[in-house]
Amino acid sequence: MRDPLDESRFTGAALARVIAGAEEVEWLLGRGYPLASAVSFVGGRHQLDERQRRAIARSVAAAEVAATRRARALRPEYVAGRALVVDGFNVLVTVEVALGGGLALVGRDGALRDLAGMRGSHRVGDLTRRAIALVGARLGALAPASTSFLIDAPVSRSGELASVVRDAARGWPVAVEVELARDVDARVAAGEIAASSDAIVLDRAARWIPLSRWIVEAEAPNAFVVDFRAA
Repeated sequence: MRDPLDESRFTGAALARVIAGAEEVEWLLGRGYPLASAVSFVGGRHQLDERQRRAIARSVAAAEVAATRRARALRPEYVAGRALVVDGFNVLVTVEVALGGGLALVGRDGALRDLAGMRGSHRVGDLTRRAIALVGARLGALAPASTSFLIDAPVSRSGELASVVRDAARGWPVAVEVELARDVDARVAAGEIAASSDAIVLDRAARWIPLSRWIVEAEAPNAFVVDFRAA
């Protein structure tokens, strides 16, 4: 899952250009510029390649937007006894990428994201199963009153993933309902607590948690993570 050129794109002087670009994009967004236009302009100014530009686009929002998202994020101790809705593919793919040595990004809002993207398909492998096990362990520690684990039905092999998660969940210390759905974003955002890093979800959710970030920080401390919060 790791792009062999990411080491040179996101370290040293190259990373400094990316961080500078992120600061400028944030400034432009705060003044009403569209994201695509801001990233294109700043990317050209700093001679950033497509993957560096995508990293900025995935990680930066207007300062006010990022601050509002952070204000609605909960700490782990506030999940116990409440209803949690998990954006299944969103959480699992990001954890998989980090476990596999791929690039992960902590955005200005505190959410962990990746650059892999779904592209309409997903294949269950060893990293998937490991990611599922880590999610189950963290859910046990969080102790929500209920957990809905929603998986995007239109994604290829989603039924296989749902079956694997259901099998694993039988051994988890919390009750989990696994469901294939076509309206995952809307249902996750409408839940009491959302577990997702999708910007659309975070802008609509009343409360959310950075579940994938917590897992990667605890279980993959040497993962290749670029933290845009420090920019």
